[in-house]
Amino acid sequence: MRGQHVVTLIQRAVFPDAAINAERSLFYHAAGAMKCDQTGCVRLDDGTTFTLDGYYNVLPGQLYDWDGRSLAFTLRGVGRVRAEIRRLAVDGSSRPVATAELVLDPELPAVLPVEETPDGLMFAVLTALGPVQACDLAFAIAGRAPRVAFIAGCITTFAREAALADTLGRLDRYIAANPDLGDRFRLLVIDNGSTLAPLPLAWATLVHNPNWGGSGGFARALHALSGDPGVTHALFMDDDARFFPDAIRRTWAILAYGTDPDLAISGALIVAQDPAVMFENGACFRDVPVRRDAGMDLSSRQSVAALSHGASTPGDHRYGAWWFFCFPLAQARIWPFPFFVRGDDIHFSLANRFRIANPVGIAAVQDSFDHRQTPLSVYLDTRQQVLQMLMFFQGDAAHHTIALSIRANFRRYNAAYHYGTAGAIIQALADVAQGPSFWDANLGLERRRRELRHRAACEYPAPDWPAADETAPIRLPFGLTWLARRLTYDGHILPRWSLRRSVACTSLDRRGDRHAAFGHRALVTRDVQTGMGTICRMDRARYFANRCGFARVSHALLARLDTLATEYREAEDALASPAAWAHRFAQLVVAAPAPVVAIDAKLEHSQPSGVRSYGMALTEILGQAGCEIATVRDAGHVPAGRIALMFQPTRRLVASSGAAADLTAAGLFRLAQSRFHRLGRMTAVHAGSPPDLAWWTYPLPLRLAGVPNIYTVHDLIPLADPGNSPVSAPRLLRLLRLIEASADHVVTVSHASRDDLLTRLGWDPGFVSVLYQSSALTTPETIDAAGRNDPAAPLVCVGSIEPRKNIARLLAAYRASGTARPLMLCGAAGWHSAQIMREIEQTPGATWTGVLSDRDLEALLTRARALIFPSLAEGFGRPLVEAMQFGLPIIASALAPSREVAGDCALFFSPHDTGALAEAIVRIDTDDDLVCDLGTRARARFASTFDRDVLACEYRRFVARFAAARG
Repeated sequence: MRGQHVVTLIQRAVFPDAAINAERSLFYHAAGAMKCDQTGCVRLDDGTTFTLDGYYNVLPGQLYDWDGRSLAFTLRGVGRVRAEIRRLAVDGSSRPVATAELVLDPELPAVLPVEETPDGLMFAVLTALGPVQACDLAFAIAGRAPRVAFIAGCITTFAREAALADTLGRLDRYIAANPDLGDRFRLLVIDNGSTLAPLPLAWATLVHNPNWGGSGGFARALHALSGDPGVTHALFMDDDARFFPDAIRRTWAILAYGTDPDLAISGALIVAQDPAVMFENGACFRDVPVRRDAGMDLSSRQSVAALSHGASTPGDHRYGAWWFFCFPLAQARIWPFPFFVRGDDIHFSLANRFRIANPVGIAAVQDSFDHRQTPLSVYLDTRQQVLQMLMFFQGDAAHHTIALSIRANFRRYNAAYHYGTAGAIIQALADVAQGPSFWDANLGLERRRRELRHRAACEYPAPDWPAADETAPIRLPFGLTWLARRLTYDGHILPRWSLRRSVACTSLDRRGDRHAAFGHRALVTRDVQTGMGTICRMDRARYFANRCGFARVSHALLARLDTLATEYREAEDALASPAAWAHRFAQLVVAAPAPVVAIDAKLEHSQPSGVRSYGMALTEILGQAGCEIATVRDAGHVPAGRIALMFQPTRRLVASSGAAADLTAAGLFRLAQSRFHRLGRMTAVHAGSPPDLAWWTYPLPLRLAGVPNIYTVHDLIPLADPGNSPVSAPRLLRLLRLIEASADHVVTVSHASRDDLLTRLGWDPGFVSVLYQSSALTTPETIDAAGRNDPAAPLVCVGSIEPRKNIARLLAAYRASGTARPLMLCGAAGWHSAQIMREIEQTPGATWTGVLSDRDLEALLTRARALIFPSLAEGFGRPLVEAMQFGLPIIASALAPSREVAGDCALFFSPHDTGALAEAIVRIDTDDDLVCDLGTRARARFASTFDRDVLACEYRRFVARFAAARG
């Protein structure tokens, strides 16, 4: 190779991966017998031809600067091959530009150089001359040194721990196998939920951030990178977008060796449900986003050759989507506009006028967007589309486009019974019409997101859509269907008897199909594969109320479009400049007095329970997190005339004693419960010296006016399993709906409980956070693990004596196990405990201790053999954490929360399988090595996940987020 100064791998061959894209035709074609794996090893039988001409393995040579440089194909292995490099023509034909017979060596790469300038799409072909094993197939560039390029990757995440873990694991494995990339790339993870633990990766840094969406997350990344002169490019990536890590190498190579030093790289998008079809190869913004190369079949060479590869010009309004977008930092003079999400990437690209290329083979894979279209997404899309038109397009044509677009969308949804979505469009227009002041005041959109979900709960896709007979849309002769819809207001003035009783059905990707809805009483949208769907019913009152609201708001907006356009253009620096975002982030770190948190003391004198312990522990850990606690107490007796008081305005219910640590009102909790029972309403209370936020330790019909209100919802056991709870399921559901409408945020105690809340109640994922519990016990300086091998070391069960705790099966399994160890049952006598108490008395070796003091429980856990936690239903399971704190092995029922909390330091069994529990008891009773191993894991898991110092940091960040929101 001529002019060899530097030799660099610029593109490794990639192969099908079930976690990303397993469509073989997108990687290679083969004639003959062959096998390959994800490590890049290929086995070819004699005579097999292996062609790397798939979308993911073609080299876009036209994007490289070949002056003083040359291309080569390299590989290692065993055997002899005839290797070719071929140039792909636009019509799908190809011609060879280099050919050689190579003898492969497992240590020294074989090299096939290309002598002519490879300024087109290039691919490699291998023909086996005998059995061949080949690996490390790659394109390399040699010659003149590259420009200095260093990429800082940026991932913004919120409550997607599993997807983020997959992405980080994939990148970590690639960097470990390709250490050269470590000198060219590092990663920032922006945690908008402030819930992630520090990352154990040398090349990745975690930054906690308020939940200001993708706009705030990526702006925080730019803020972190702005003072680093070594970083030349930023790469924005979605946490749920899957891509081959070699895309980062290819991106770096084009930036370092490319013809244009100011080029930005935008990855294509492929939908996982259709992995051989291009969903979007970049996009342009006109009045709406227009996808490029959409629907193109990527399984053939002709399709790959026909893809658009040219770089954009500022006039074509090309933008880079943030599932994979790499750009030169020096060109980013305008930072993200505070859209929260949706439209932030469009504005960012258009405002900075990037020159954008979409190289073949650089693509992200995501799940279908069908289920992501909700009233909230339509709200976000509407306001960003109107705002982009105001800021980047001018004249009567732009105004006409805005009017047509918003009117068509509104009519579509309102006619198809999606009244909540139509209302979301009205709200979006009203918010844009407020002018630039709206955006800074609504960075996190928490209130707006909750309002939209509350108003349109039935329009969010949920599992188990209702069964319905699918009927064809009504078609009148001579094209009269359109006229009939217009004359009857989309069927809303037709008499009810004339409407079809059968339910109209359509697919979820055609949500809001007014043609299908016309003449029916309800419209079901559904996805048979996933079981997700919605049902919307005709409501004449909402239809006409929406029409009136839309006419009023749209008329007011359109009347002042020119004024708004001027205001927004002039305010761009104030909203989206680096200085504007730096000011917002500076506000987060300004020293402030310790936040005051009001916590209810409703259960402080009640019978011991998990919820009562939670309240006490919450007070302690918030104190450790640096908060001051103001306790909300019931002053005692209910004053005379409580029924009359219940109907008086809420301002008369004042909860203030004048002391910062004690907020009281006579009969407060009883009055609130009575008011909820009789009127179905929340009771608002006022404090003379209001705290920074109120935290209710379980669902209560109370809210403290003027401050953020946080509610802890421990679980939905009364709804999911009413037989195991004394709580009224209908009453709890009514209360949770009230909380959804009035709370600022909900906290739950495990990801399993959070998933249940999101699935069963349809709550917004951003509305619910998970904060684990710690232990209030004190760990002794040393624990004699050998003492657990004492034959007298007891088995311990901690929890209330009630049916949900599955004590009856535990006693039966204990008897069946034949162990001589004592069984100690520690907890209060709970609901329906009489029969269980009798069984305890009749079981030799079993003892009920009642509720133990902390000191007595510490002494018991120090010398116990193991903890048994056999519950039928749980939200968290605090005894599991206490056992791990003392290095105690655990036997637990295989519930999702128990598996989440106990992890790898427990033996799990089906809670209904007495025999499996007996077997687990025998294993713990007889296997000292198992006990030692589980105990060691338990201590390590407690230290890393449930230690109070670890959790105090998470609670501190959580409280600061809402205290700052109030300020």
